[in-house]
Amino acid sequence: MRVPETLAEELLNFLGNQFHFKGVREASNFKMTEEDACQTVLDKWRDGLISLHIWDGRKECSLQDWLHDGNTVSQFFLNTTDCGYVRVRRSAGLLSL
Repeated sequence: MRVPETLAEELLNFLGNQFHFKGVREASNFKMTEEDACQTVLDKWRDGLISLHIWDGRKECSLQDWLHDGNTVSQFFLNTTDCGYVRVRRSAGLLSL
């Protein structure tokens, strides 16, 4: 299997049910800033290609629910539960491709 050259490629072609994103790790892997890595993930989410979830200490929480509860995107990516990982899953439309 070919190694992805960009984070965007990784987000759309990962193996398995979900990809565990951690900004600092992916920034290092793809030689970009952590801010740019998080922005790339947000762009794919806004395009409807992926869904984003974290463990909030009690339950899994989507980015939509997180924002609805008055939290920020930065807080979502810097969560201290679940070791700071964000669970990335392909959206239903992307699964059918």
